[in-house]
Amino acid sequence: MGNWIRRARAIGTALLAAALAPMAGCGGTTTAAAKDTHAFQPQEYRIGVEDVLEIAVWREPELSTTAPVRPSARWRPSCAKA
Repeated sequence: MGNWIRRARAIGTALLAAALAPMAGCGGTTTAAAKDTHAFQPQEYRIGVEDVLEIAVWREPELSTTAPVRPSARWRPSCAKA
């Protein structure tokens, strides 16, 4: 039984090494241009007429929807009753 476990472990290690080998070159170095950039600073934004809102509910895809903002500056999700 011990020989079978060693063989399975060797195969598992070889498969893991083969799966991780392509990622070895992904580390790379940071370019000067990337180092000079600043963190994203979001600006204030007001929702307005003709905007389209995409509402995503995590783990509840049937509640997720897309709804346009109407000229009255109101929006109604598709699941709401008129």
